[in-house]
Amino acid sequence: TDAARAPQLTALGACQQQQQQSASGLSEAARRRAEQELGETPETRSAALSTLRHSIGCYHALSHGRRLLLKFLRHRKFNVDGAHKRIRAYLRVRRKFPDVFDDYGPAGVRPVLEDGVLVVLPHRDGEGRRIVLYRLGLWDCAKYSSTELVRATCVVMEALLEEEDTQVCGVSVVLDMSGLALRHIRRLDLRYFRRYRAVVHKALPVRVCALNVVRGGRFFNTTCRVASALLPSKLADRVHNHGDDVAALHACVPAALLPPEPPFHGCLAVQLPLTPFYHQLMSGHWTEWFGQNSLQCINDDESGSGD
Repeated sequence: TDAARAPQLTALGACQQQQQQSASGLSEAARRRAEQELGETPETRSAALSTLRHSIGCYHALSHGRRLLLKFLRHRKFNVDGAHKRIRAYLRVRRKFPDVFDDYGPAGVRPVLEDGVLVVLPHRDGEGRRIVLYRLGLWDCAKYSSTELVRATCVVMEALLEEEDTQVCGVSVVLDMSGLALRHIRRLDLRYFRRYRAVVHKALPVRVCALNVVRGGRFFNTTCRVASALLPSKLADRVHNHGDDVAALHACVPAALLPPEPPFHGCLAVQLPLTPFYHQLMSGHWTEWFGQNSLQCINDDESGSGD
């Protein structure tokens, strides 16, 4: 089955293992959230999957498996037309931005993860969301480009989206801008933001529910103005700029979930860098998963007329 073949982020899933799992693969808390916020029930899920499979039947190089389709249905709150359009966007960006999808998988983002630029924390927050640290100040511009940062973000999000609870509850991002310098700002240009917007926010079925910015400094306002013009307004409304205010950060992301190092000043019992996610992602299971995923495509004559 699809479920049996799918690799799991077991090293990061301790909190999920403590929760009762429903028949859909969701924890009981996520199942209730899915029903209340997405309108997901066994009946609506089955009907939407059947309709979506029929509507994408002409996409011969696309997997019609339940796991793939359900991610997009949940993202679009079981609007089949919306899920169909998102799938088309997910496949089309591979042709539009081949530089992002070159060497698309764990090996292609190893330097970014080794440097700790992207870190997935071990526990979900009270809303069931995964917490991802994005530490831009650790970006070594001499080793990898801004395009590789986009690729790394996509690889991490795709892996997290194999967790059904994450499909429903989404992701909370903590953007740490400590150490951000002019060499970084120069590379966070329109090319970067256009790729980030097109791939992460217009194609991946990920729900970014909060973006908490710390240590923005004097560069943040300029960068934020550029980003706000290119990012969806819904996401812009979810941005919280805490500056150096640790109490404000902890009001949004509890200290118990954050690492002890500055600027987070949390109470998590482990210190950065956190390696379980990195080691799990570098396993052969995920290499195979991304290899199979990269085979999925959509031909121009299959794409239909709408976007």
